[in-house]
Amino acid sequence: MKGKKTGGRQAGTPNKVTRQVKECLSSLLIDYTNNEKFKDDFYKLSPKDRLMLAEKLMPYVVPKLQNTAVDISTEGKKTIEDTLIALSRAPKDDEEEDE
Repeated sequence: MKGKKTGGRQAGTPNKVTRQVKECLSSLLIDYTNNEKFKDDFYKLSPKDRLMLAEKLMPYVVPKLQNTAVDISTEGKKTIEDTLIALSRAPKDDEEEDE
């Protein structure tokens, strides 16, 4: 049949080689940072290179902030004072029941 997949990994099955490479790299990085070698190498860098490295590593530690837009136009919007005035003019439930 043309166009129909008939073999290979099933969807969602992790790639064994990718997993092994990730585990190996993870182990190397953990060993490198745990034995103080990373700190020593980091402080041997020039201040400019240290800042560049820190900047590259920061997204893995501190989440990036998203830009947000704030609409500050007041056209067609009620102010707090307008809302309070409208609420003060509204009939109260207690007064309607007394009549």
